[in-house]
Amino acid sequence: MKKILTLAALCSLLLAAPAGAQPAPVDLGSDPAHAVAGRDLAADDARVVKARGWLKKIAGSTGESEEQVAASAMKLTRFFFDSIKLRILPAEALEGMAAQAAPGKALSDLTSGYFQARRLSPDNSHVEAMKALAAKQ
Repeated sequence: MKKILTLAALCSLLLAAPAGAQPAPVDLGSDPAHAVAGRDLAADDARVVKARGWLKKIAGSTGESEEQVAASAMKLTRFFFDSIKLRILPAEALEGMAAQAAPGKALSDLTSGYFQARRLSPDNSHVEAMKALAAKQ
């Protein structure tokens, strides 16, 4: 009986491990543009309006939903911190993704393109990354 209980406890630990390793979900609330630009901003703030435009541009070119695009921008900010310990704003990630958006381009190509441009730019600067992306166009 003791062996069965030990085995059951071990199995529950093994089965629970992958669930704990999953990334935390992204909370976008009711407005993805607001979540990316900043929840403390007014709905008609210029930064929210810009974010909404970038979301529409990226969603239109990739075929993904605006919610998926916003979630990818938020996840990209986490990836920057996890991989190179750099804190970036979700709006910066979204702008970098929008700068590369073109019909038929996958969302993953946009996120990796911005990550590479920012990682390779001097001082990991957003401005320099945007210049590098513009030069590629």
